[in-house]
Amino acid sequence: MLKIEGLTTGYGSRVLLRNVDASLERGELVALIGANGVGKSTLLKVLRGELSPLEGLVDIDGRNIAGMSRMDLARNVSVVNTDRLEVGALSVEDVVGMGRYPYTGFLGRLGREDRAVVAEAMEAVGVEGFACRNVAELSDGERQKVMIARALAQDTPVVLLDEPTAFLDVASRVEVLSLLRKLAKERRKGVLLSLHDVASALALSDRLWLMPGDCSLRCGAPGDFLREHEEKRPGNALDALFAGRKVRFDGHRMDYVGL
Repeated sequence: MLKIEGLTTGYGSRVLLRNVDASLERGELVALIGANGVGKSTLLKVLRGELSPLEGLVDIDGRNIAGMSRMDLARNVSVVNTDRLEVGALSVEDVVGMGRYPYTGFLGRLGREDRAVVAEAMEAVGVEGFACRNVAELSDGERQKVMIARALAQDTPVVLLDEPTAFLDVASRVEVLSLLRKLAKERRKGVLLSLHDVASALALSDRLWLMPGDCSLRCGAPGDFLREHEEKRPGNALDALFAGRKVRFDGHRMDYVGL
């Protein structure tokens, strides 16, 4: 569904990824893993059309996103960012309704069909019970569910999330990731999210995109990466993620530990 071919990303004279190929299919959850500064957010910005690649292309269902209008792109890719969205006194239903902007025209008025989509999105993520509450009153975990419901209301085949669990406690983190996996399967959406939580990514993702910081993108199933790590293959991807740092991956603890 989403495919990148010969993609090179970066800014100025700095290249972050060079000539990489990858794909995101319908119904799968893919975790993008890498240390800070390797270019995860830059890649996500390229995939959502906010930045142009230095080389290569990104297409959705065979269409190059470079040729899509802003509104057309918004009907194909929805985004949940790391930053807490400041929404003032808006209710949960109002914020989720913002996801309908690619379909409502200049005035943004929701019709009967739009309101039905919003109600379904809130129910899908479990926030329908406080549709009338002010978003500012919600916990971080509840607010993140609202943002996911907004992306779901946007009704796109691709959903991109940049560190969606960054401000959440452990329980909320697992709950949100489990929700995203469920939505990917049930709604047949391609969900790509950047994460630092390696253990959760290995446990819940269908595939991983690993950025070890050498301008490459290594793609594969979590089990394949764990197997090459357990076999202590030279340059295995899980160790390569933080090469040169005083950290190593512990496959038994399913986490990174200090040396």
